Amino acid sequence: MPADKYLLQSGLASAMFELDEAIKRLSRLDSSLTHQAISVGKAGTDTGLAIFVELKRYTDLLDDCRKQCLAIRKSLQYLSTRNASILVRFLNWQPIKETIDIRTSIRRLERMHAQLDDGILTYATSTASVLADEKTERSALAIVMFSADIEDLQEALKNIQAARALLIEAELLQISPSSNLPEQTWDFITSLDLRVLLARDYQELSKLIDINARKSALILCGSIMEATLVSVLKDIELNAVATYSRQFPKSQKQIEDWKLWELIAVAHLCKLIDEDTKRQADILRDYRNLIHPLVETRRATELDDELVQAQVVLLKRLLRILSRSSANV
Repeated sequence: MPADKYLLQSGLASAMFELDEAIKRLSRLDSSLTHQAISVGKAGTDTGLAIFVELKRYTDLLDDCRKQCLAIRKSLQYLSTRNASILVRFLNWQPIKETIDIRTSIRRLERMHAQLDDGILTYATSTASVLADEKTERSALAIVMFSADIEDLQEALKNIQAARALLIEAELLQISPSSNLPEQTWDFITSLDLRVLLARDYQELSKLIDINARKSALILCGSIMEATLVSVLKDIELNAVATYSRQFPKSQKQIEDWKLWELIAVAHLCKLIDEDTKRQADILRDYRNLIHPLVETRRATELDDELVQAQVVLLKRLLRILSRSSANV
């Protein structure tokens, strides 16, 4: 089995394990909160009823998240099984009507994590501080959430986050290397999500070159450079922002909002790139400006294969230098 395929299947298997753990914990938490909701609801008081309604809303959310985890887990099992069509045909294995692809699974897990974290964990934490000293029925919610239940929720959140990270790594492995571009790794990019986006853009750059979409290729080179610069500067954010403030004291923008020429300048001042690389980055930036039609008309630029290949070489050199600089930070 090719190494990448083995790593992909291993990653999917690890993600399935994390989802199994999340499903168990969400099920246990759902059952516990349902029992507590019924108990306080039987009290028949206004406070008990309010707690019952609140817990019922949370148990519905937990049940929905558990079902989503199950659906994603089944899809991952289907995707990771070799010769799935043969299994369906000869072993009467029940096929999945609609599989959830890895990218959709990542988005669903991210949304699920936010819902559980904001919808339950944050609420329970704030409520506990209010109810800590009370000796009334209202303190039942704090008692429910800050026992084994809250630990289950915290661990389930960790499982969901771990499964999401594993699926991002799996998606990177699925992005095929470019045939007409040098191989590029993105390990120096801190954000897993950005790694995937940059790997996709790099793959798309190869396709644009294949179909002679020269202007689009040049613009994408600049876009890749810009996203990479933002990432490496955020890794040294305190130093980068301080340097930016000295250079541009009247500006208070976040790194993500800096102009491309500002990103290049700060990267140079922070010694992430040398003077030669700065000049080459400015050349890339200059051609990225062709996104504005009037610029292309005014300059009467001739876009040919040699120009595109030259810019790709500059981009590759810049990525290599930024990768090396990030490792030394």
